[in-house]
This record gives sequence, structure tokens and C-alpha cells, in this order.
Amino acid sequence: MSLFPAMLDLQDRLCLVFGGGTVACRKLQSLLAAGARVRLVAPDCRRPPARGEFEWLRRCWRPEDLSPDILLVVVATDNPRVNREIAETARRMNILVNAAAVGARGDLQFPAVRRRGRLTLAVGTEGGSPALAGLVADLALQRFGSEWEFVAELAAALRRSALTAASGQEYNQSFLRLLLDGGLAELVARGRWNDVDQLLQTVCGGNCSLAALGLERPDGNP
Repeated sequence: MSLFPAMLDLQDRLCLVFGGGTVACRKLQSLLAAGARVRLVAPDCRRPPARGEFEWLRRCWRPEDLSPDILLVVVATDNPRVNREIAETARRMNILVNAAAVGARGDLQFPAVRRRGRLTLAVGTEGGSPALAGLVADLALQRFGSEWEFVAELAAALRRSALTAASGQEYNQSFLRLLLDGGLAELVARGRWNDVDQLLQTVCGGNCSLAALGLERPDGNP
């Protein structure tokens, strides 16, 4: 069975983390970084996040901890029986479960994530080897250098402006493919902004430029 990859908007959504070990604390930090409202249920926490505010119930889990307003629970205690009990209770209530510990059935997994601005690189192995997923994600981050942050901003600006639809065609990958094949990322990496504008004009039309897209050159020059 293949898992369905998806991006979840967790902003201000309530998520619970059960367990205070290293894995639980790492998942807690990931949820905070995504803007979730997080409640930790654990007698202790091995590595409390250095950033982000969260509610901490310093005790073991109780069935009443689960309620319909919860979007996601992370099950990561050191007790397999408790993990199964929490997961089964949550799933009966149609709450998404991330089973971060052995002994519980989950609905979703957290991939290894690396970011370049808007560009999110996520790698998973369907639970087979999180360590491998992390290594592959690191390799991907090396492949996509810091210039891709600007490339992603430029792509978003093109989509917003609909300059690529001037011919009556819907926005699609063909324009981006032409830009990338034309060396867009390399030009950005080298700071060759006049050449970037020339490439935009060639692919998207004579009026297309960084300025027309509302983008400032990273070097600060007009």
C-alpha cells in the first residue's frame, strides 16, 4: 500500500503529542514550526523546544485528553500498550494519528523535511528507514542550493501575475521548464540579473522582468 503525500496547514490547529522522549520532542518542535497549537501530555520532557509556546500537561495520558477539536495526535510514549490505546481511541474519533513509536497504528508519517524558502523538500520511505530519508533529504538540499529560494519566489510571482497566460493559455509547467532549461537557477546563483531579465523576456514576453513581477534583486540594485 502506498501512502498519499500531502501538505497540511496546521496554523492554529490543535495537535497533541503524547510522550516526552527524543522523538516526541522532535515532533513537537516540527508542529510548533508549522504554527500549530500544541499540547504535550507527558510526565517529563527530555528536550523541551527552545522556541515556541506550548501547553504541557505533566502527567500520563487520559481518554478525556482526546476531543473532536483535535486535528492530529503524535503517539510516542515508551509504553507499546499505551501507544496502541491512544492510537485506537484517536482513530475511533477520526483524529489523525502519527505513530512515532512501535506498537501503534497511525494514519500519517512525518517525512524528512529540508527547506529553501518556499521550496520544501520532503523525503519518506513509508516508515522503512527514517534515517535513509534524512540522508536523502540532505543530498537533495545540496543539489538545490540557496539560489532556489529566489527561483521559488520568482515562480510564485509568475503564477500570481499570470504573465505566462498572456497568450490565452493556462499557467503550466512548460514556461518554468523553459526558464530552468535556459539556466535560470545558474544565472541567479551567479547574480547575473540582467541575463535573468533577458531570459524572462524571451520565455514570457517582452514586458516580463523582475521589476514587472514586483521582485527586488537580492543585490539591492534596481
